[in-house]
Amino acid sequence: MAKVSDVLVENFTPGLMKRFGLDYETLREHDPRLIYCSISAYGQDGPYRDRPGYDMVLSAVGGLMWITGPEGGEPCKVGVAITDVLTGVYASGAIMAALIRRGRSGRGQHIDCSLLDVQVAALANIASNYLVADKEAQRWGTAHESIIPYQVFRAADRPIAIAVANQKLWESFCRTIGKQEWIKDPRFESNAKRVENRVELVARVAEVLAQKSCDEWIELFVDASIPCGPVNNMQRLFDDPQVLHREMVVNVPHETIGTLRLTGVPIKYSETPGTIRLPPPLLGQHTDEILTGVLGYSKEQVESLRQHGAV
Repeated sequence: MAKVSDVLVENFTPGLMKRFGLDYETLREHDPRLIYCSISAYGQDGPYRDRPGYDMVLSAVGGLMWITGPEGGEPCKVGVAITDVLTGVYASGAIMAALIRRGRSGRGQHIDCSLLDVQVAALANIASNYLVADKEAQRWGTAHESIIPYQVFRAADRPIAIAVANQKLWESFCRTIGKQEWIKDPRFESNAKRVENRVELVARVAEVLAQKSCDEWIELFVDASIPCGPVNNMQRLFDDPQVLHREMVVNVPHETIGTLRLTGVPIKYSETPGTIRLPPPLLGQHTDEILTGVLGYSKEQVESLRQHGAV
């Protein structure tokens, strides 16, 4: 399969594919155009090379868990395996770049992609704060360490997220919630002052926002161009008109369960729009198709492989 493929992706513990005789160095002798992407917990070298790892562990080692959770509380994991997801996104981008490079040079290459490296890179401004300014990070819950108010508050019925990210938005926010006097209040007149008086201001904002429903506030804030949004559960998310308009819910026929609802394609291409053509495959569904159609095996050879438990 490697001889007739553009890309091979594997996520075994480093060294295992070499024991099978399927490592990059071996396969490139058969196909120097092959792009070979290895995804592992800690990378193909280094002192942690042989350690196994899962998303939760790497989010801890990689610093994400340290900055996630309530202020003064314990470190928390993110609600989805975001380190896994980000690593997949990085890997796909790396593969695309390698394909472009191969188109120019005619040569494939090995891509070494690790969860740890990706998570470190994804720390973004938090990493820069430490590396450049030697500033240790802390947990802020939904709040921002240097912009206020920029967090989730409780409206009368459910939570609402607001992002008052600059002085113009702050003044518009004050007028929208009927607190124009805060604009000239020396405790809140600049973002630096608002950070300095964080506890008092957050308590005052919370008291005001609790007086109307989430939808009422959103209507007012949208009219004032203040970034905001509800904290959606899954039902509200997948009933959201923008999510539906963007075709992020699609119905795909499945041969055993009928219609299967899946998330849609998140990237929209003008010339080559993406679609979900097939449902997730059943176990071994495409074995015969690949062996006979791609590799040219006879039915007898396939049956022999099946009898030996190879497929």
